[in-house]
Amino acid sequence: MVFYAGKTVLKLNNPTVVVLTDRNDLDDQLFDTFANCKQLLRQEPVQAQNRDDLKNLLKVAGGGIVFTTIQKFFPRRFKHLRSAFRKKNIIVIADEAHRASMVSEPKQESSKMETQRKQLPATDLLSI
Repeated sequence: MVFYAGKTVLKLNNPTVVVLTDRNDLDDQLFDTFANCKQLLRQEPVQAQNRDDLKNLLKVAGGGIVFTTIQKFFPRRFKHLRSAFRKKNIIVIADEAHRASMVSEPKQESSKMETQRKQLPATDLLSI
């Protein structure tokens, strides 16, 4: 994922790369790996601490590498994310995507990944 992100940043006019995980421990682990590869990535990755922080990080015009958990995209809590920005150059790398693509509760209408796609419709997605 680090090499993919490094090549993407170089080729795509400074996109925003969102590394999406489903657990805090995995988010921390991947963040540490990316943070140790700043020379390859040509920038320092950041972790979104909450929904408002994520919204602000995604609005930045200069791109970046943002780490977050998929729970920050739940629609009832974060309906305004989609309208917060209209950027076209966002790449989402979803780790453990097979778990996030399942509907886990009987009353749940869509999977966590479908919810994220609705919140960020203009993104390109790499599921790992």
